Amino acid sequence: MHRSRSEGGRGALLLSSLPSKLITGAISIVLLAHRLVFAILLFQIVAGILPAALAQNIEPTNQTAMDSGSATIDLEMIRQRLHGEGVKGEIHAADPANRQFVFTYRDPKNFFVNEQFVMASKDPAVQETFSKMHRHDLVLIKGEFFHEGDGAEASPQMHIKVKSIEILKPFEPAQAAPEKFQKTTKLPNDLLDKTEADFLVHAVPKGGDVLVLEYRDNFVFVAVPDKRFTEKLYRNDRIHLRFHVEKHPKSPTHLELDTDTSKDKKPIEVLDSVVAMHGQKKTQEGALVLFPQSPQIVRDVWAIEQKGPDGNSRTFTLVNFDKPDEQKKIDAKLRQWWDAKDNKFVDGRNKLLSVSVKIRATGIMNVVNPNQANAQMKLNAADIVRISN
Repeated sequence: MHRSRSEGGRGALLLSSLPSKLITGAISIVLLAHRLVFAILLFQIVAGILPAALAQNIEPTNQTAMDSGSATIDLEMIRQRLHGEGVKGEIHAADPANRQFVFTYRDPKNFFVNEQFVMASKDPAVQETFSKMHRHDLVLIKGEFFHEGDGAEASPQMHIKVKSIEILKPFEPAQAAPEKFQKTTKLPNDLLDKTEADFLVHAVPKGGDVLVLEYRDNFVFVAVPDKRFTEKLYRNDRIHLRFHVEKHPKSPTHLELDTDTSKDKKPIEVLDSVVAMHGQKKTQEGALVLFPQSPQIVRDVWAIEQKGPDGNSRTFTLVNFDKPDEQKKIDAKLRQWWDAKDNKFVDGRNKLLSVSVKIRATGIMNVVNPNQANAQMKLNAADIVRISN
């Protein structure tokens, strides 16, 4: 609405009649309140523990891109920098044994706008650096884009052929297990004699054009000829998948979805839908889990492990951000159990997993986005009990 100069003048006159210290103090309070609200919201977003009302519009996840409207990464800018001064980002995955290396670039102006790229290189110096990398390391890379495969067979997942890589800042976790995580599942060997198996959905990027699955304690990439079978999947769904093991590349392991539906065959069958839990009151029993603070979460996050009959485990975070005082009680209670002398824990790849503390938790499940890192259990401290010494 347009205001006349006289209206603006009267407003200025009223303000000028107030003591300057009072005006300065009021402005400071408003700015402080604004910053506090923003800090709380940012913390809840990054931790993946938003209240349901806000989570409808913002994806609560600590590993994948947030819902930022139409905001996307400028791939042409990335391409030019790869050929020039290099691109700075963080390591999302580093598994030399399976040749799985994933790089994340984030918009410096918006943490939640990001893109992940699979990295590959035949350069001995680059491969040596790959072998020394860890999750969350800050790196600078140079190279060029490429798609695995040719023509219609090309993967929709963007790859980077790395020509040089420099570790700028190694990630040093605040708390670590006595021994580093070691995968026991051998790929592709453990899948070579199979044409179907049970998996846990790890990510559904590109609207289902690409599928990343967990097979026990390892990962596989799945080529999807027809995303009608994948576009409604959610991260952490337990599924039964029909597939062919692809001959190329040999590592990391790639599968191709078998889309044959003759004789009532199902390429993908959802065995346990995580989104179907949304809004339901559930009781879970399992090991106490800690996601330590990292570049992707601004504070420690507590969770409970749910083991599956197929050997694929998932976790549910334990939260109550509708009641901050109750969240403090939850944190204090679980921290006391975690810090007890009798607690022993192991490295669970991206989390710490207690082998001493088993808990039972009852709460309302919250799942609002297909790529949400973990389903949430909204509860009170009294709803969590320890059931083992």
